[in-house]
Amino acid sequence: MKELDLNALIFHQNDIIQNLVLPTEVYPHLIRIDDLGPERILSSFIRTINYYNNRVYIDRVITEAKRSNIDFYLEVKEISYPDDIFELYPEIVKPDGSICPTNPFWWYYLDAKIRELFNVLPDIAGIIVSPGTNETKVSIQGNTCKCKRCQITRPQEWYKKLIETMYKPISEKRKILAVRDFTKTPQDQDLLIKTLMDFPKDV
Repeated sequence: MKELDLNALIFHQNDIIQNLVLPTEVYPHLIRIDDLGPERILSSFIRTINYYNNRVYIDRVITEAKRSNIDFYLEVKEISYPDDIFELYPEIVKPDGSICPTNPFWWYYLDAKIRELFNVLPDIAGIIVSPGTNETKVSIQGNTCKCKRCQITRPQEWYKKLIETMYKPISEKRKILAVRDFTKTPQDQDLLIKTLMDFPKDV
């Protein structure tokens, strides 16, 4: 990278953040072992160790990159989550099995995840996100939830809330949030562009 005068290293994995942080605010039971049954203590321990191992690896990559004046970014698709989240927060799944993308829980979860990421890996330069694509686990696109809140929420409002939720903790750390266009139709592209028009120029 130095020979080519490149200054940014990007690790792309849709769900990489959830492999680096729980976040502990959302998963307090993995921290308080006394709250777990005997059958889950071992799996909780292994899971926590995996998080620490992943952080050590990423931190080493960041350190090596900084030595060459190369910024390190994560490229993700949001909203992404671990599957066992439904055990703790069953209210985000409707009786018909649909996931409610407008449930306020998602903004709480996303904010906690981003904040913890920059607390444990403070030298990450920023995040590149493709918001609410048809490849993410939670999106207003293809939403099948029939709750009243989903029916009255315009897609542009949902995208704005998602980007706002990520931008706040990232900007507080003086890091970079870049929004990557991963739309597949001109209509979706226009929607994302209109959403971004309301954001500060540093996005």
